[in-house]
Amino acid sequence: RILIADPHWPNKASEGRADDIRTCIACTQSCVGHVDLGMGVGCIYNPVTGRELEWSELPPAEVEKKVVIVGGGPAGCEAARIAAERGHTVVLFEKGPRLGGQINLVMRTPAREIFEEIILFFERQLAKLGVDLRLEREATAEDVLAESPDAVIIATGSAPFRPEVLGANQKHVLSARDVLMGNAEIGQRVLVVDTVGRAEAPTVAEYLVDQGRQVEIATGLEYVGRHMPGPAWHNLTEQLLKKGVALTPFTGVWEVLEDSVDAYNVVTWEPRTIENVDTVVLAAGGEADDALFRDLLSKLPEVYSVGDCFQPRDIELAVVHGHQVAREI
Repeated sequence: RILIADPHWPNKASEGRADDIRTCIACTQSCVGHVDLGMGVGCIYNPVTGRELEWSELPPAEVEKKVVIVGGGPAGCEAARIAAERGHTVVLFEKGPRLGGQINLVMRTPAREIFEEIILFFERQLAKLGVDLRLEREATAEDVLAESPDAVIIATGSAPFRPEVLGANQKHVLSARDVLMGNAEIGQRVLVVDTVGRAEAPTVAEYLVDQGRQVEIATGLEYVGRHMPGPAWHNLTEQLLKKGVALTPFTGVWEVLEDSVDAYNVVTWEPRTIENVDTVVLAAGGEADDALFRDLLSKLPEVYSVGDCFQPRDIELAVVHGHQVAREI
């Protein structure tokens, strides 16, 4: 897996270029995970792996431009790296105190501290390439226009998606991101609702159970984490079972009440009331935060949206998208 993440690892090490190495984070999302899907091997944050025929060479830009990027998540960081490597002058606005976007939340969950290696790689590379990095700056359209850019890439990510569940607007209904940000009031008995089948629900459930809470995950899918890569799913599910998390498949949520949840079996339609629920956590993915992109479309000739701002997906596809767009500028 080390050479899947960075096939140039031996050369970089022998040349004393350890800071240029992409560290394998053992996520198995795009290597083993791709094989499970019948796809070619890839890497969660090396978009060239598996695309060597098209992307092994990175040609310099025919015309050097000033490129302004808004958003320092995986898509924005990769776009900045590639644009700068090609010779463009790059300004990157990020509203938070650090690059990484949602990776900063992922690395707070149990046994996932190594995801920080993705952020560290981008921090090293963007500094080396001279990217003008402006942290804690939530850029407006006026801020972008004031830079007189030749091209703009909007990578403002996504907001948590709230499925159409009755009662979902109540105070005790949170998103997984609310929980991991650490500023939400959470009760002792928690129901996590998994609508996407990826790592979001099981990882936040493990985070909560490790805090001593009683946790159940309900999903309408055949099992929790249905769309996770096999090895990661197995390891995480084993931990959840050992820690006493209840895993309830084939279960849709109809309505959230004050201290209970009305649910139903998605196959038989048999109703069930889940009693004694203090907090409901929705693990439902995201919806694009594309307001700035739409605002700038009519004001500049070359504006792109990448990553979750274009369509909420995952780290791998965000990095691929940022890489692709930066190649085309």
